[in-house]
Amino acid sequence: CHVWQADINTWIAPRQYDFIVTDPPYPKEYLPLWETLAIRAKEWLKPGGLLIAMSGQSYLPEIYSVLGKYLDYYWTAAYLTPGQSPSIWNKNVIPKWKPLLIYSVGKYSGKMFGDVYSSGENSKSFHKWGQSESGMFDLISGIVLPGQYILDPFCGAGTTGIAAIKHGCLFDGIDIEIDNVNISKKRLNDTTKAG
Repeated sequence: CHVWQADINTWIAPRQYDFIVTDPPYPKEYLPLWETLAIRAKEWLKPGGLLIAMSGQSYLPEIYSVLGKYLDYYWTAAYLTPGQSPSIWNKNVIPKWKPLLIYSVGKYSGKMFGDVYSSGENSKSFHKWGQSESGMFDLISGIVLPGQYILDPFCGAGTTGIAAIKHGCLFDGIDIEIDNVNISKKRLNDTTKAG
């Protein structure tokens, strides 16, 4: 596994990937990142590869629109988040799940997979927007085959990478913040040594 401090706008990938599994930031000011992600995913993914991006619900129409300009819509899966209750006050909703937006570059021909994944617990101890290891493992083991290559271009504290390694996958990650990169490298190194 490798983790770099980099900006998704300018990072040059060392290879193409079977999957991009990522959790971009949800606030409105980060919406332009979705277009960058879509453009770069078309370049970074192998033919038939999948982008699996976790999203909040507030700006789904805009996100679907921008992803569809560059990639082929494949499916929307659900990532259940029991015990979490981040209220969306302007909509009077307490969501208990997050959409997993799945887009392909060309025709996907990988393994058949389900469309509901679940997080066992909330985990914000390493990163304020972090996901749980159990949830990311459920997602990755449900869709990705061992030995396949995963990229996370918003790797935060490295949870996607930890799940990838535990499932026997190869992993690359980038994050713009050096503190996140250092946390990711340490956690991934500890996971690799323990495995």
